[in-house]
Amino acid sequence: MARMRCCLFYKHCRMKNCLQLLFLLLPLCSLGMEGFVIKGKVTGVKNGTVAIIDYQLAPGEQLELADPVRIVNGEFTYFGKLDRPRLLKLKISTRTVNVFLENAYYELHCSLDSLHGSKLSGGTLNTQYWDFIKAPHADMLADLKAVIKTGIGPFLANMYTRDRKDVEELYPLLTEAGKNSYEGKEYKKKYDGFINSAAGKPFPKLKMTLPNGKPFTEKDMAGKVVVFDFWASWCAPCIAYIPQMREHYRHFKGLDVLIVSISVDDTDAAWRKAMKAHPMEWAQVLTEGGFYRGEARRELSIPSIPYVIVVDKQGKIAATLDFDQKKDLEQVVLKALLQ
Repeated sequence: MARMRCCLFYKHCRMKNCLQLLFLLLPLCSLGMEGFVIKGKVTGVKNGTVAIIDYQLAPGEQLELADPVRIVNGEFTYFGKLDRPRLLKLKISTRTVNVFLENAYYELHCSLDSLHGSKLSGGTLNTQYWDFIKAPHADMLADLKAVIKTGIGPFLANMYTRDRKDVEELYPLLTEAGKNSYEGKEYKKKYDGFINSAAGKPFPKLKMTLPNGKPFTEKDMAGKVVVFDFWASWCAPCIAYIPQMREHYRHFKGLDVLIVSISVDDTDAAWRKAMKAHPMEWAQVLTEGGFYRGEARRELSIPSIPYVIVVDKQGKIAATLDFDQKKDLEQVVLKALLQ
């Protein structure tokens, strides 16, 4: 009889609803959980659903989440599994809040009206995240240094630093665990890009295509100071900068200066449409992968566009200029011409 009961229980546990039951039977307070559990009691709502919404997966990442679960008399239990800690949106009935989840046990006790991501207790990262977000920040770099060695440090550094100086200063402060985390490795890519794009470094061999379909290579740059202007059709400041670049083009005409606008558009069609709408007399090329996942941003840690990189006659980077630094472009180019 006992064996029969075990068999019946096994068959029952194969059903979807039993998975939730098994989670509830786990020692939820133990360390090393393989998934996360959110046990909540929210007053002011008797029914509705709970779910994680609006998340993006990078290649190779997984989210093993249950379907939306019902809220019964204000109570619910929601579970899932993460391959890494991440910032997610938790939707409870009609309200949505940001939570930084890891595979841990959580509890949520509040009213629907007072629902906030900081109300979620459990793990360590969500508390660290909201402590930082809710604090005033008169000096962001100093505040990031104060938390850089915590678990949330690599994520916050990656999110809130875009300038070369800040990244080069913060990355070495990460702990070994921080450097080996997903966010730490992503931050290392940004750090490496800035190191590789420092003055004196060779300009990387990006895959760039001319409008006629032929590749643009270092042979096209030989013996010239090259001004690379990174832009995209969806970038309003980039479009607004075209008249200024036209003035530079006229000033440099007749000198050993080559201006090249590098589009980081996602598609060839978008690039060609933009060139037709905004004619430019200088060279135009397209890189692959768009802005966010393209090799240009990866290799050079381009924080935002419009962005200019000046390359000297030897093919080495003379300067990188973001939007605020473009006023120095002519001075940088003239200095490179004299070297």
